[in-house]
Amino acid sequence: MSPAASAQSESAWYLTWGYNRSAYTRSHVHIVGNGPHGPFDLTFAAAEANDMPERFQPKVYFHPRFFTIPQFNVRVGRSLGGGVKVGLGWDHMKYKLSDQTLSATGTAAAGDLAEAHHLPALDEEASESLELNDAAIFWGKGFNFEHSDGVNFVRISLESERIFWAQGATSLRGFGMASVGLAVCSTDFTWAGERTKNRQHLSGFGASIHGGIRLYANSHLFLQCTGQTGALALPWIRIQGPGEARADQRFGFVEGAFAIGYAWGLTSAAHQP
Repeated sequence: MSPAASAQSESAWYLTWGYNRSAYTRSHVHIVGNGPHGPFDLTFAAAEANDMPERFQPKVYFHPRFFTIPQFNVRVGRSLGGGVKVGLGWDHMKYKLSDQTLSATGTAAAGDLAEAHHLPALDEEASESLELNDAAIFWGKGFNFEHSDGVNFVRISLESERIFWAQGATSLRGFGMASVGLAVCSTDFTWAGERTKNRQHLSGFGASIHGGIRLYANSHLFLQCTGQTGALALPWIRIQGPGEARADQRFGFVEGAFAIGYAWGLTSAAHQP
């Protein structure tokens, strides 16, 4: 590390705002609720999902009412000295089950399953409960499971930052973090054509590790690129409003994010070489 880098003081605080793209591992999804023809209690094995990026539109990304619609990240951090920081962050990721054929185990009404296969009827009475064991069910039109107003991962982190290069007030820094936090989901759920858009609800918890680089244009403004990987356990998902209906799942994720940041309030602590 250069003498210029080691002599630079840390900013006491920083704030970042940016946007992310995410990818998810397959997940077993357990759902319990009531369809138009009767109750269901099913587990879908190894379901695939994708994120839901908002296409770039200035009227969305730069509008004070709508700029939180895309998949965003916001974080505030405080220096503890010696390149160590503590932070509080909010990652607004989005998650949607893809249209796919899934292996289902459990029970569901015959009429609801007819809807899943786009058939006018099954031989059984519509309200009859069918036992399924690794049955192939098409998850598509008329069926939806998405955390579209967010898998909101609200997390606290411990961070280490080091200066790689510095010239005057310009510097390039690397950082790594470990985070733990809570997941608050707003789940949009449709079963056999009946849709429920649920309010934000504490749905689970998670942990992640992430790292990246920061390019400081001066002592205050910087650009940040971050990679993150982690896992979320969501045992308390709401699918049909408050009540007995529920879902649970666990999945891993990777996330790439770009942000702009602002640092202020210099401390007296300097980075160690």
